[in-house]
Amino acid sequence: MTEPVNEFQRAALEVYAFGDFNHIETHSADAEYGDSLLSFVLIELSSKERCDGWDTAIDRIETAVEDLKVVLNALQDAAERDGAGRKDWDR
Repeated sequence: MTEPVNEFQRAALEVYAFGDFNHIETHSADAEYGDSLLSFVLIELSSKERCDGWDTAIDRIETAVEDLKVVLNALQDAAERDGAGRKDWDR
């Protein structure tokens, strides 16, 4: 089911990828934008998923950021163990 972008999704769209997706006016869980992270963000912030306030929106994105940090750390640790690391980690 397609629904209009809500205020939380709109705020994200205005800044995500430098606003490249700001033209999006409606959203559905099965929409394809060519960017799976954007799809995830829009689903997390959707009214259908009961995102009904700024506190909820912020909490959901904070949780996702923390989860991604854990994954990033695990990948960095694995790369270091394998002797393959990215030279630009210290940027």
